[in-house]
Amino acid sequence: MNEFYKFVRKHKGYKWVHWKMRNQVYGFEAINARYRILGGKPASIADNNKYDLPALIEQLYTSKYEKNSEEGKLLSLAKRNGIATANAIPGYLEAKAYEDGSHQLLWMSTQQKVKVITDLLLLTSEDKLKVAPTFISTHGMSWGLLKKTYPWSLFLLILGIIGKEFMSSLIKYLSDYFAVGPFILSVLGF
Repeated sequence: MNEFYKFVRKHKGYKWVHWKMRNQVYGFEAINARYRILGGKPASIADNNKYDLPALIEQLYTSKYEKNSEEGKLLSLAKRNGIATANAIPGYLEAKAYEDGSHQLLWMSTQQKVKVITDLLLLTSEDKLKVAPTFISTHGMSWGLLKKTYPWSLFLLILGIIGKEFMSSLIKYLSDYFAVGPFILSVLGF
């Protein structure tokens, strides 16, 4: 933990991207409390420099950005996006690994999750993140939007049903009036 806090002190103004490390049980406060118990003096990270990636993803795609499976949203989202998760284990198994003294397994899992979070951050910043929700659940569909688009949708539907023959006849009729019919017909393939 000494090395961690040396790193924090050296990088005071940096931005810290994390995955749900926002409470006293599992988060920066928990690390600070543990370090105090061990006799250390933790260096603080300003709250405005902490970025909770799942909270940011929720703002973009709703809280249903990924199904909460047994392996957790982090690993499920990684798999959806083709990101390797080979050494990463779900949180509930990490607790068991700690109790069993499997520190190497925990270290490997942590390293893999750091890579996963980095890759998810990059995909999110490039607007390439694949998520579970549909377009409507992400962007919404309101009665107001439906009222605005309904007349045009209905018009296009009727126009499509009426079909090619009506359009051909209409263009031929209008061509006599505007004298551009043959050009329009050739462009449209009639």
